[in-house]
Formats: sequence, C-alpha cells, structure tokens
Amino acid sequence: MLVFVLLVLCLIYIFYQDLRYRAVYWWTFPLLLTLILIALFNTDGFDGWLEGTLLNLAFLALQLLVVMLYFSLKEHRLVNITQGYLGLGDVLFLFCAACYLSPLVFFAFYLVSLVFCMVVAFLLWLKSSEGVNRIPLAGLQAVFLALCLLLGRFCELPDWVNDRNLQLLFF
Repeated sequence: MLVFVLLVLCLIYIFYQDLRYRAVYWWTFPLLLTLILIALFNTDGFDGWLEGTLLNLAFLALQLLVVMLYFSLKEHRLVNITQGYLGLGDVLFLFCAACYLSPLVFFAFYLVSLVFCMVVAFLLWLKSSEGVNRIPLAGLQAVFLALCLLLGRFCELPDWVNDRNLQLLFF
C-alpha cells in the first residue's frame, strides 16, 4: 500500500511540476520507474513483464518515429521532436508508463490520455486570453494515470499490469 501511495504521489508531483513550470526535474523519472518496478514486484506483475514492456516500447518508438517523420517532411529537414515539439519529459513519462502497463492497457491509456490532454488543452485555450502555448503533456498524462490507478484500486477494476484480466472483460 505504501508503494502505491508513493507512486500516486509521484504522478501528482509530475503533474504539479509540469503544470507550474512546464518542466519536470530529471530525477523524478528514475524515481517513478523505481516505484513502478517495486509495485510490479509486490503484485507479481513481472509475469510476462519483459515481453509486454518490449511491445509497449516498440509501439512508442513507432509513434515517435511517425511524429518525427511528419515534422521532418513538413519542414523539409530532419527534426528532433524533443526540441520544440515534444518535451523530453513527455517521452520519459511514456517510457515509464510503457514499463508499467500491459500492452492492451498501455495502448488504451495512450489513446484515451491523449484525448484527455486535448480536451484539457482546449478548455485551457478557451479560458486563456493569450491562447495555450505549450501543453503539459507529461503532467496531464501523469494525473490521468494517477486517476486510473485510484479508480482501479477503489473500484476493484482488473489489474492494470496484466492483459489476461482485461481480456476477461471483453471476451
């Protein structure tokens, strides 16, 4: 339970930093990854962990490659997407989430959290007279993951790190 609380607090801290400063301290991501690995160890989530993580990281790499190619073609030069388009903290957060969530859950989390971020960014844009210059993607996805974990814990939803439990809901 302590690791779960620390994990949620770490996610909320990432949200706070990204929202307040539009940056996250680098040491927060190794801390998050350490808490994730401890949580997985405590819940026997290591069963099939390596295969799932590699699949998630391949999906993430493909997404980042597509984004890089899109902006490179648009600007007629090779573009590093972590300079001006996507923050390094955003990529590091997604790496941590890919190490924690099962492949089906990671894919669903990735899609739904991006929709969540777009809705929040749109609401911020409506509220602001200057417009939204930068979206705190890692922070919004972190708070979304924290909400999902809390819902999963208190509403007794299936395990987030095991696709077998998730498949029972749909098949």
